[in-house]
Amino acid sequence: MFFVIVELLKIVSNKTSEITSTFPVYLYLGEQDLDRERRVNFDPKFYMKLRGLTEHPKHGVPDEVQVFDYIYGVLYCPTYREAYAEFLKTAFPGIPWPKTPDDFWSVSDKGAALRRLHLMEPDAIGDAPDPFTGDGDNVVKHARYGGGKAALPDQ
Repeated sequence: MFFVIVELLKIVSNKTSEITSTFPVYLYLGEQDLDRERRVNFDPKFYMKLRGLTEHPKHGVPDEVQVFDYIYGVLYCPTYREAYAEFLKTAFPGIPWPKTPDDFWSVSDKGAALRRLHLMEPDAIGDAPDPFTGDGDNVVKHARYGGGKAALPDQ
């Protein structure tokens, strides 16, 4: 049995049709709203069910980031990607409900580690072998490409 998560994914793209959709993890209400706190962008019934299925004596009840990490871990699992390769090309991914709380927390932990690597968080990747040195803010606004290499534009 699968659930389809659309609300959690930040960006979903079908490369064959070049359609990109955005589904934020959080919703921020507008200036006109009295309650301006961010809201988790999950269907409340889904979120309550998943939290109930995954409550663990050591880890407790997962928050929205841990749920995101579970989904991230599932989507990057080689076995999952191989089994559902054709489906993933044309539709939103179905994510399996975790069989046990331990399964959820194991996949969530792996998804969190992978997310931190993909975001290149310093505590995940360690010291950069070629750190930025010099003046500036380390932001590249324009790059040039040539000879198979990327380089900063001539100033």
